[in-house]
Amino acid sequence: MRKNRIEKYYLEISAAFLGLIILFALLNIASIIGVKTYNYINKYHYGDENYAKAYPDKSIGEIHGILEETWPIKYSYEPYTQFKHKERTGIYVNVDKRGFRPVGNQCAMPLSDKNFNIFMFGGSTTFGVGVADDETISSRLQNKLNQPFFPKTTKVCVFNFGRAHYFSTQERIIFEKLMLDNNIPSMVIFFDGLNDFFYASADPKYTNRFIDYVEKEGVMSFEDFLGRFPFFKVINFILNTISEKNKDSRYKPEVISAAVERYKMNTRLVSALAADFNISTLFVVQPVPSYNYNLSYDVFSSSVNGLGFINAKYGYELLKKSKLSKNHLWLGDIQINKTENLYVDSAHYTTKFSDEIADEIKEAVMEDKRFINYWIENNEE
Repeated sequence: MRKNRIEKYYLEISAAFLGLIILFALLNIASIIGVKTYNYINKYHYGDENYAKAYPDKSIGEIHGILEETWPIKYSYEPYTQFKHKERTGIYVNVDKRGFRPVGNQCAMPLSDKNFNIFMFGGSTTFGVGVADDETISSRLQNKLNQPFFPKTTKVCVFNFGRAHYFSTQERIIFEKLMLDNNIPSMVIFFDGLNDFFYASADPKYTNRFIDYVEKEGVMSFEDFLGRFPFFKVINFILNTISEKNKDSRYKPEVISAAVERYKMNTRLVSALAADFNISTLFVVQPVPSYNYNLSYDVFSSSVNGLGFINAKYGYELLKKSKLSKNHLWLGDIQINKTENLYVDSAHYTTKFSDEIADEIKEAVMEDKRFINYWIENNEE
């Protein structure tokens, strides 16, 4: 009798445990499907009608192809800067294993001292999120510097080291690492502004994860173990989203002031290192949608909100009043008289606007003494 009762309890417990396992498995399967659905919807969430306005020269199929290869952006670990874009091969978006995004007619690396080599650093706008490899600012700049001066061959070589979420501190570190590996360019261009105010606290994207790992001394907790399952990843995503929305989103002048001073110090440090190696420098303050642009023309104006864009607006006002070095190119006001859409999403430039920005940078490069000397020495005529 007692034996039968024990067997009954055992069977009931086993059935309940098996039911929990099946339920957990189903929840994880549902989470995987849900994440894929969310990523798909999020990738195209602006709608084909709006995308058609942002990409007037492309078919819907081409637009979807670019978005498919762009989102989600995948990263791998990199010392000192925390992360970099993963190497990838595609039709529209490629990333070289050495850390740069190829431009049209990409020059070889290691560098040739016979070329005028330009390293371009910046965030996702420099990387060219939302456009193809040959439509980025870097790619258009290379074309514009070669066609009128060296039409028979590529002698001005631009390397696009733009990386999503990077701000001036991380970019300076990449430059220093490239120099340590004996990659010495003729010129460096830093295209900044937006991310220095999006990350005004100076903490790179994955700082909290690294803090958590170090404080736990690399030991996986039960919470971390559960976090590896799709269901709990979804739960964590929801909780983090709620936490972000509840964060203090008030503009803090002291934080923005510190961000401006940090940016200026980074440009000074880069200039000092570059001068020691006879490298020309150009610091470009990029256009941003929340400063001096009539958002009524912006197809994606509803996404231009949040603390990052607010910080950029007030940060640019302060930065413009600051004393910047003579090797700065201010493009913060380039949008003032624009009566058209300039963006493919909340922050990234259309192909046409990228081309216009490249024109402005080209004019500044052409005034550089080292570039002028190079052109005189290598004139094909």
